[in-house]
Amino acid sequence: GAFLAHTLLASKVQSLRYLSTYVTVVFLFVLLVPQFSSEALGVQQRLDTLFVGFLLTLDLFTLFVGLPQGVKRRLTSQNAGSMVTEDNPFNAHYNRRAYNVRTYRGTKGPTTDLYLHDLKQKNNFVKEFELDALAKRQYAQQLDRKWAHVTKKNQFYHPEGKIYFCGNSLGLQPVTTRDFIIEELDKWAEHGVDGHFVGKRPWFEIESFLVEKMASVVGAKPVEVAIMNSLTTNVHLLMVPFYRPTPKRFKILIEENPFPSDMYVVTSQIRFHGYDPEEALIQIGPRSGEEFIRTEDIVSLLEEEGDSIALILLGGVQFLSGQAFDYKAITQAGHKQGCIVGFDMAHAAGNIDLQLHEYGCDFATWCTYKYLNSGPGNLSGIFVHERHAHSDLFRFAGWWGHKRNSRFQLKNAFEAQPGAAGFQLSNPPVVALMGILSSLDVFVEAGMKNLREKSYRLTTYLELMLENQISSQDMTILTPGDPSQRGCQLSVRLARPVKEVMKRFASRGIICDDREPDVIRLAPTPLYNTFEEVFDFVQQLKEVLAEF
Repeated sequence: GAFLAHTLLASKVQSLRYLSTYVTVVFLFVLLVPQFSSEALGVQQRLDTLFVGFLLTLDLFTLFVGLPQGVKRRLTSQNAGSMVTEDNPFNAHYNRRAYNVRTYRGTKGPTTDLYLHDLKQKNNFVKEFELDALAKRQYAQQLDRKWAHVTKKNQFYHPEGKIYFCGNSLGLQPVTTRDFIIEELDKWAEHGVDGHFVGKRPWFEIESFLVEKMASVVGAKPVEVAIMNSLTTNVHLLMVPFYRPTPKRFKILIEENPFPSDMYVVTSQIRFHGYDPEEALIQIGPRSGEEFIRTEDIVSLLEEEGDSIALILLGGVQFLSGQAFDYKAITQAGHKQGCIVGFDMAHAAGNIDLQLHEYGCDFATWCTYKYLNSGPGNLSGIFVHERHAHSDLFRFAGWWGHKRNSRFQLKNAFEAQPGAAGFQLSNPPVVALMGILSSLDVFVEAGMKNLREKSYRLTTYLELMLENQISSQDMTILTPGDPSQRGCQLSVRLARPVKEVMKRFASRGIICDDREPDVIRLAPTPLYNTFEEVFDFVQQLKEVLAEF
């Protein structure tokens, strides 16, 4: 009877497992307990009965409570192959249903009133505008003349006759990109393999022509920056040294509703290390009735649970709401609790005037095809803080991360370059780098501080136009009103079917993106978008909404 109950409890058929629970409870308390107290039993029989009782009790505990974390880790990380076999229960759990991840939300209390705070910060920029003139095209043209020294619209190709507010998804092509690429193709045609060592940009050190410019865009030192791989690949690679869980500190903190690829990365990394994402992953979300996450709630969570959190990994600008986090405050709060802090800056690089070195975060990574305009699917950038530059960090190594002066000696012993360059794996694709370099030159010319100053005004102008021209019953702005807590993107919830709105946008030459069921994301990019384009967009939106 004990053997039968144990077999049913261990069954993969859920209905059998729960049905057998009742059988097991009856067996334990109706048969085993009275039998154990019987004077007729010998010592060996008592030990046998005690063992059977322990076995069934453990079965029940495992079914309803789960294995202790340390036991589960040992069971699931004995070898890498065990993590991908079809009969691995944790693998099946991963493949067949979404995780029920705990979400932390702050509580109401004597704290900042977000509406009043946003209004105060926004008013610092609103007072620069002539509110009575907002609805006049001439006023938008006047603002464009004021910011003409920053706008580089003529240095980019534009879809003809269209309003392009989609730089948060794919930036426009710089006019010089084609020439940069052809120059390298011509060198390849003329010199073949010798192109590694000749010309004005020898391929052997090709990344050195980009690193300093990229560092200036993200506020880092050149030793802290490398350009390599794609974004999701780099998140995985950076978690090799920076997510080293222990039985006491194994959790990861992310924001609620991150870009799905980040969720895939952290859950798969957690599983790779033998933990259960439902126990090892924490999401931080907005308070009830609010649209974005308070810094004070992140700090509060870290104070409560920081000693169990190994890694904080947040999006630099939340891709859905457009909220920009307080990187320095979060980093300091995380480090105070002994956590590693990293950021996915996909929506921040080229958008926010970042100061990564000053923030002190341990690492960051970003793509280059959004605001950095390098071309679809192009390479990613990474940041590893200078304090780790000479550390013996565990990493996945490759020959391009080896010290440059002995790289071609092809030694078997890996000697890492200092800083972020030591994380490189393979030689970079030169043609792809030319897409990045051509755009970085425009950024250097315009200056990130200048672009950010224009962005504050351009997005505030869009916000004011929406608030003045569109009824609050037709739309809600989800992005923080405080310009310092957002980039150029405004996320807007519409009281209309978003797919139908997008169809009408397409027929009118408006390019932005949407997130179902009801959100559009508008990203007037200061490098190539204008105030007059914002004016035209809002007029078109009014007409589209009136069609429903």
